[in-house]
Amino acid sequence: MEKEVKLASMKEVKKYQVVKNVIEKRLTQIEASKILKITTRQIRNIKKRIIEEGATGVVHRSRGKPSNNRIPDEIKSKILELSKTKYEGFKPTFLAEKLAENEKIFVSRETVRKILTDEKIWKPKKMKESFRKRRDRRASRGELVQLDGSYHDWFGTGEKYWLINFADDATSYQWGKYTESESTMALMRCVKDYILKFGCPVAFYVDKDSIYRVNRSQNIEEQLNGEEPITQFTRAMNELGIEVICANSPQAKGRVERSFKTHQDRLVKENILRGIKTMEEGNKYLPEYYENHNKKFSVIPKNDDNAHICLLKNVNLDSILSFQTKRSINKDYTIQFKGRILQLLKIQENNVLTRNRVIIENRIDGSVHIRYKDVYLNYEDITDKQPVKQCEEKVKIMTRKEVTNIPSLSHPWRRWNNKTDSPKRKF
Repeated sequence: MEKEVKLASMKEVKKYQVVKNVIEKRLTQIEASKILKITTRQIRNIKKRIIEEGATGVVHRSRGKPSNNRIPDEIKSKILELSKTKYEGFKPTFLAEKLAENEKIFVSRETVRKILTDEKIWKPKKMKESFRKRRDRRASRGELVQLDGSYHDWFGTGEKYWLINFADDATSYQWGKYTESESTMALMRCVKDYILKFGCPVAFYVDKDSIYRVNRSQNIEEQLNGEEPITQFTRAMNELGIEVICANSPQAKGRVERSFKTHQDRLVKENILRGIKTMEEGNKYLPEYYENHNKKFSVIPKNDDNAHICLLKNVNLDSILSFQTKRSINKDYTIQFKGRILQLLKIQENNVLTRNRVIIENRIDGSVHIRYKDVYLNYEDITDKQPVKQCEEKVKIMTRKEVTNIPSLSHPWRRWNNKTDSPKRKF
């Protein structure tokens, strides 16, 4: 089975394992459709292909093929040109009518709406807020994990630390770790430990912090490539097949929010009773604390199946959970990164050319790796070997000299004070 899924992505592995549970009758088709967000008819089709073809049956038939219903680029560009000139200011529905009436271009209003929306010509109206009701727990463990951090004096020493807490939505089962900050790197370290211990959940439920969501518009490069801006954390979770859901309010992820009230009371007192005063000692005690906490407060899920997905052997978790930036190779095969100059070595073997774009991985262990496509390149840090430019002219510090010269006898000041030359004798 490992050979069959070796070339599949994490999303396809998740689809395969969920449908496999349906085949083995550990999940119903309705429950699987909710997890994968597809219809039960698609579940049945995938189930049939997996039985006939194995794990490769989850691969979509249209992969790598252009859509049969796509609009030709000539018509799309003509619609955009007319919307900016002759029909400037026309709304999508009216524009679609005029295109069919005057220009003989027959496209649906939703197609026109999508073209104008993608080009930022038309901004769709926000829907009115619908009625809300209490959300039910997820059926299986690992379907939804609520993630949040709390900044508190956990050891009673006056020094505050962050407790990154993971709360399963189906069972209220919790796990966490102390960190010095709630940064992207710190969260990636915690997520790595969580995945190695439990596996990849279906989704993380988080707030709208800038770590999880980009709160800005697209830049020029993203607009040219047609990409939506995402954070490093969300990019890493997408590669692992984990969905990141941003809650609209703290009450939406109330299980992890309310748990901090309990931890700030019980956990602090437990640390004081045991004389724990450092973050290292606290992380050693946390497994015991969470074990006792989960025995008291966790609940039995509706479904006994575990939705966590095990990692593939060929998945480089350290590479995915890293801060990745794109850089261009200079003509002397050097790369500038955070004030450093990195010299590439043995680039002829990898067919790397100047001006190629490489990905620099700043990993959670502090190491830096350069990747071109799927190949890691050797490099040398030559920052300290570069000569430092010095100014030819030294900056002179001007100081005020002390006045030491004495006025001469013929100085006007002395003549004015002389009685013989004073103005009173002259008059």
